[in-house]
Amino acid sequence: MRALVPLLAVLLTAAAQAPSRQVAITFDDLPIAGVLRRDDAASRELTTKLLRAIGEHKVPVVGFVNEDKLLARDGSQNTERVALLRRWLDGGLELGNHGYSHRDFNETPLDVFEADVLKGESVIRPLMKEHGQTPRFFRHPFLHTGRGGITWLHRWALTRKMPKAFFAGEPETPQFVAEQARPD
Repeated sequence: MRALVPLLAVLLTAAAQAPSRQVAITFDDLPIAGVLRRDDAASRELTTKLLRAIGEHKVPVVGFVNEDKLLARDGSQNTERVALLRRWLDGGLELGNHGYSHRDFNETPLDVFEADVLKGESVIRPLMKEHGQTPRFFRHPFLHTGRGGITWLHRWALTRKMPKAFFAGEPETPQFVAEQARPD
């Protein structure tokens, strides 16, 4: 019986240290997403409902932003839409880059795509800095990683032009390979 006590202790300790699993929910095309009306009042209402549900359930969330959606019809920055992003950050959530104008990498030359992605942090980077954060995530529009995308991902990852982590549909995609390849 004495031999079983240490064995039982080891088994109980191992069971208590089961691997933790985490999940994150992501929203694309912020600040205005979905097929609903795209006016500011409807966007505020949707944002309020989403943030309330996220907060009640304590769900880790990353909202991916297309900064061209921050523009008013006259091309100026729409402060109401920027305020929607600020609410996500005020709620303790994180924002990521989804490209300035949601360009399809499969159809866009590398230099144009790269410029669009880098432009996609001109507003979120200072907003996140106000909350002690920096952009860490990028998600390809349409989840298209280009034809032979691993080459450009490695280049961006290694030169630190892109955020550290990339989100896509599956962990086997080149984005996650690049995340592992990039030095800290």
